[in-house]
Amino acid sequence: MLGLRQPRARSLWSYNPIPGGCELYIPAFHNSIRGPVFKSVDPFGHIGAVSGATKVNKGFFFDALDDEISVPDAPSITDIFSGGGTILAWINPASDGEAANGRILDKQALNKGYDFRVAEQSGSDVKLGFFKYFDGVDGFWRTSSVEITINQWTLVAIAYDSGSADNNPLMYVNGLSVTVAEIATPTGTAQSDSGEDITIGAKFDNSETWDGLIGECWMYNRILTPAEITYIHQRTRGRY
Repeated sequence: MLGLRQPRARSLWSYNPIPGGCELYIPAFHNSIRGPVFKSVDPFGHIGAVSGATKVNKGFFFDALDDEISVPDAPSITDIFSGGGTILAWINPASDGEAANGRILDKQALNKGYDFRVAEQSGSDVKLGFFKYFDGVDGFWRTSSVEITINQWTLVAIAYDSGSADNNPLMYVNGLSVTVAEIATPTGTAQSDSGEDITIGAKFDNSETWDGLIGECWMYNRILTPAEITYIHQRTRGRY
């Protein structure tokens, strides 16, 4: 009697719908991505160190106290927005986080770098925000409306070119572009984030922590088109 061939395990690489230009991919929904350390699934194999965050079915749970995941700086993820870049993440916030500025992803120190956050909770919804250091006035943008519903999985994305202070970021919610308000208009030249680690779920000093869940995260060295961002949403939403 011939034995049945066992199905081949699916490669983690196959879960990224658009690998071209991807500098960092963390498929945190997958059971193999867990603490205390893991490798990102991209050509660079960045090491992620989990501190406090709890592995759950679809990602990591952050308690809004001191949980975070750190990824050491590397050339491939330095100044991702210089010339144009994109960050995406599946998030499920329970609130707008510590100090009403819960960090999705942070890569900064004092006077350099950037962060991607939620803020300004109103009832069961929060806004999406992006901050970028410049050598003049720093830039800060938020969605004009409360676009993110708490306790619900949402794919968020920011596409931005920091090469000119005149540029504004594009923000996306579940694959669709949303209106962005410029809260602080930047001046001068964007400050490099070289030497600063990525922190997921907290600010670099472990403040302004995330409350809720974070699933997959991507960083691209180019501005993804609206069609590409919609495609990623369509291909990954079934995981959440």
